[in-house]
Amino acid sequence: MAAAEEGQWVLMATGRSPTNIAVIKYWGKRDEALILPVNDSISVTLDPDHLSATTTVAVSPSFPSDRMWLNGKEISLSGGRFQSCLREIRKRAQDVEDEKKGIRIKKEDWGKLHVHIASYNNFPTAAGLASSVAGLVCFVFTLGNLMNVKEDYGELSSIARQGSGSACRSIYGGFVKWCMGKNNDGSDSIAVQLADEAHWNDLVIIIAVVSSKQKETSSTSGMRDSVETSPLLQYRAQWAAEAETCNYPIYKCEGVCYKRGKCNACCKQLGFLGGMLCLCCHEDDDQPPPSSTHLPVAAIDHDHDHAADMP
Repeated sequence: MAAAEEGQWVLMATGRSPTNIAVIKYWGKRDEALILPVNDSISVTLDPDHLSATTTVAVSPSFPSDRMWLNGKEISLSGGRFQSCLREIRKRAQDVEDEKKGIRIKKEDWGKLHVHIASYNNFPTAAGLASSVAGLVCFVFTLGNLMNVKEDYGELSSIARQGSGSACRSIYGGFVKWCMGKNNDGSDSIAVQLADEAHWNDLVIIIAVVSSKQKETSSTSGMRDSVETSPLLQYRAQWAAEAETCNYPIYKCEGVCYKRGKCNACCKQLGFLGGMLCLCCHEDDDQPPPSSTHLPVAAIDHDHDHAADMP
């Protein structure tokens, strides 16, 4: 490790990552430590101009410890999820050289260096809009850029998953599937892109923020309670597996709808749109609202679906 003035330099990288909204949600883990889900899931990645995290990571030999700030307030990095992501990225770090600054970092030096991380969300944090998803994938992606990590997006998604499960899906734009995988070490539990962000250009997602307060029950707590107490969770996971009868179920309405009963006429006529509507409506009906704030919204949505003769 060398620089024009040893110990005085700072090297930085900045990234921006969007959040995503699940069409088929992952709900429940078969491994809490590695965050391995009980079913595959599919999501839509949102426009980063509207819902995203922007993260800057700095490294310097003058930093005595790893530190992080979220929306201007310092938070602890001691949690297992942050540490897992830091450890996995550092293991894959490569040589880095900045000729203009006279900085050269060998890959074996990264374990001795500390980082400072500043992240900002442009939407309410911990309010049910998946801020941890955007934050953790941006955390991993920007660290990887700073440390010259060469792994592909699939491998990076596996690392982001260890910070926040659904974060792995935000590594790609468009429509993304998180494969639950079968391996005990989680090596095959990665995200794959089903269709890119240009596939459905006229799709508009409307998000109404009815409360910016922190949600009453975290996703982690809700999932743990469901796994421990719900006798129905196994059947939901089974349905999610059956919905995968097509390689890309969002393109083939019949492959999903017939598993749930009669295929609605609108789905047959609308094709891709119909299949998406069917998935969203069935998934929405299967998920209990996570807090009292969501109850009136869910009731309005349910009444609208039935009035319009939706599936």
